[in-house]
Amino acid sequence: MVGSKQPAAVWLTPEEADRHCRAGASVWPFASTDKGVNPDVVICGIGAEMMFEVVAAAAALRKLAPELRVRVVNVTDLMVLGEKGSHPHALSNEDFDALFTEDKAVHFNYHGMLSHEAADIQDIAPSFKGCCSTVQILIVFRLRVIGRRVRQQHHSV
Repeated sequence: MVGSKQPAAVWLTPEEADRHCRAGASVWPFASTDKGVNPDVVICGIGAEMMFEVVAAAAALRKLAPELRVRVVNVTDLMVLGEKGSHPHALSNEDFDALFTEDKAVHFNYHGMLSHEAADIQDIAPSFKGCCSTVQILIVFRLRVIGRRVRQQHHSV
């Protein structure tokens, strides 16, 4: 697998990379505080170059704010971020929460192009048509989280 045009750090063994890519996303314990358990914040990289920045940011946060518990997540398949049923790769709510938590802040580091098809939110959420911008990824992510919370509140009433 080629992730960059330039020589770069290799963080995963071939076997780990295979499992990670098949899953579409995973916590990177070696870059996280205490292997990513019980984080205060989640930082997520989508794409090889963006992930270099996330790993560097996590290292900087360990030095600048050692009390801050950081979970580092890498996404290789954007479709895992969609609502369950929106795509065959979409994560279940349980798997989604296992990566991003139910209630912690999530920062995405992603570079994408604006898509002409994405002018309407209905075009973005169910299908990820065309190339996705950072804003589009965050909208889809937020729709999933907000939708789940609304459903949970509705069921608890």
